[in-house]
Amino acid sequence: MRVRIKKDKNNIPKALRNIQELNKKDAVIGYHEKNHTEMVAGVQEFGARVPVTDKMRAYLASQGLPLKASTKEIVIPERAFIRTGFDRGVDDVVRLVEKHIDEAIAGSLPAKVFLHMIGDEMRDQIRDHADDLRNPANHPFTVEEKGENDPLEDSGHMIDSMEVKVK
Repeated sequence: MRVRIKKDKNNIPKALRNIQELNKKDAVIGYHEKNHTEMVAGVQEFGARVPVTDKMRAYLASQGLPLKASTKEIVIPERAFIRTGFDRGVDDVVRLVEKHIDEAIAGSLPAKVFLHMIGDEMRDQIRDHADDLRNPANHPFTVEEKGENDPLEDSGHMIDSMEVKVK
């Protein structure tokens, strides 16, 4: 009887290269262009205090919202949809990572694809939270204008504009 010993293939160097590739990249979720949508998302996320000008006072009065003479600023409350959506969605993202990390290390799932998948899941978790957010409520005038109390939803553009970039 003959016995053959085959040389075992060592995959450790490849796995280490794949881990290094994963460590070089990040999935960045958010608004990647400085534009009106990014500004509105920032105001919603952190809130804002907007000084009332005479022009603003006249415009709001013409729209049916006269301000008291004592009103010096309009307060837009913080609606931390990104931070809170992240906190609420992180467990689902961790489960996704746990499910696919072996493939990413082995190289059957490229690092960029793996990170995009994770980023897409987190973005979707944040979007879902933003869609569900109802507090703090819109001002009664805004509710009347929109027909509902859906603080982060008007056209859907702000929430839909959130992107994932792997860098």
